[in-house]
Amino acid sequence: MRSQKTVSQIASEYQVHPTQVNQWKKQAMETIRSGFSSGKDKSVSDEKKVDNLYRQIGKLQVENDFLKQAVCPGTAS
Repeated sequence: MRSQKTVSQIASEYQVHPTQVNQWKKQAMETIRSGFSSGKDKSVSDEKKVDNLYRQIGKLQVENDFLKQAVCPGTAS
């Protein structure tokens, strides 16, 4: 993340506040670090998120079917 230009020069070039450049730099460093971290933790976390989303979808489908029955009796999904 060492550059040939100062933060002020970069901010001036892109017409943003120097604080914004520092935030971009911080975000870039965090992203780079997470890219080199173990993918195992990430995949477990992703699996939990997917399972949770499937549960929510199922719940919403049941609620939707119930409401359809309440509004239009005799309608099956």
